[in-house]
Amino acid sequence: MSTITGNIEQMLRYLDLNTMANALDGIVRSPKVQDLDTMEIIHEMVAAEFDERNARNTKALLRLARLAAAQADIEKTDFHPKRELNQNFIRQLSSCEYIADRKNVYILGYSGSGKSFFAQALGVEACRNQYRTKYLPDSQAFLEEMEHLKVTDMLMSMTFLGGGADKKLDFSMILDQD
Repeated sequence: MSTITGNIEQMLRYLDLNTMANALDGIVRSPKVQDLDTMEIIHEMVAAEFDERNARNTKALLRLARLAAAQADIEKTDFHPKRELNQNFIRQLSSCEYIADRKNVYILGYSGSGKSFFAQALGVEACRNQYRTKYLPDSQAFLEEMEHLKVTDMLMSMTFLGGGADKKLDFSMILDQD
């Protein structure tokens, strides 16, 4: 490893960019380093750091959403014809555009029809798309969250009264009720 590469790696670690430093080390030790131009090397390093941080953030969002142990995944949805699910619509929901468009999703169905699975799957997908989400498994949890938000909103209103009153929390909430 050259002195310059060692210095760059040391600076990256000092800046707490350890994934980039590890990527640089891997790149310079690889035989393909000869085939890469400077921008490709930078791209590989930044992509490695970005992917690692995105994965860490998604994990934290899932934990905060109370979905860390959720096995629900849109891709695992059973589209058996008997269930009469609109596959295109469910795929569209998985894009999370409804959140960006500030639209609500209501999940209705008979007991055992998969409402909880689908609510959790939408929550997991929202976390993967870097949206703060909270999964509330029943109406009691929902009412408690609303009461907490009411108190929090009052406190925030008082906090921002001197300026910046237009600031507000923005997150999605998914409710599932059998």
